[in-house]
Amino acid sequence: MESKKKVGSLAIGAHPDDAEIFAISAIAKKDFALVVLSDGAGCCRGNGYENLTTKELVELRKKEQYEAALAGEYVCHYMLGYTSAQVRHNEVEIENELVKIIDDLKPQTIYVHNPFDSHPTHVGAFCRAFNAVKKASFKPEKLYACEVWRSLDWFVGDKKVALNTDGTDALSDAVLGKFASQNVTKGYNVGAKGRRYANATFSGSHEKNSAQSFNWALDLTEFIYRSEKEFEEFLRESLEIFKQKVLKDFLGE
Repeated sequence: MESKKKVGSLAIGAHPDDAEIFAISAIAKKDFALVVLSDGAGCCRGNGYENLTTKELVELRKKEQYEAALAGEYVCHYMLGYTSAQVRHNEVEIENELVKIIDDLKPQTIYVHNPFDSHPTHVGAFCRAFNAVKKASFKPEKLYACEVWRSLDWFVGDKKVALNTDGTDALSDAVLGKFASQNVTKGYNVGAKGRRYANATFSGSHEKNSAQSFNWALDLTEFIYRSEKEFEEFLRESLEIFKQKVLKDFLGE
């Protein structure tokens, strides 16, 4: 899907349906573009989809993503079709392809997976996207790293931001509902909304909810301009801060 319409935001997801989970707030703005890195062949199969060949499954997931893009009125979307292993390890080819897309679209905001995700292909997708943003000539105003597999509710620090998703339920149903092959076994269309409401409810024990629902994300914009070593230090320090907070709350240290 190609278009000359202005792109305000770009999401780079590992699989079909990832961005529909983590970037619904951006999709709602109707200036949204999407890149899906993998072919989605390694997904869970069940309830009528068990006997599909790998080729058939890849084509089905591509069709589902296309229908979601139509339902969400995406400006454009790209299906790069790499394997999960390639997303995790094929640095140069994928990153160069992403650099071209970023420089062509010039999105003001980019949404990616987060480096603390528990899914190895999501972490690989984060690395490919993060490195591409650093390499690209065009720089976004904001880079948000978002939750999918593993919530970011645990993160402590000023890099954590809430992406307001109030009023997006119908849109979420429309786009995530297109991924029938996944919802029949995993129910992402229900779980994604549930997490957003849970984020708002459990965001603070003594504060009023700032929104009815939201996605947690990390604002990593400053690290576009900082060294790899500095980013690695940020990861280590973030885990240490969480560790010390848990020990302090539990032990009263």
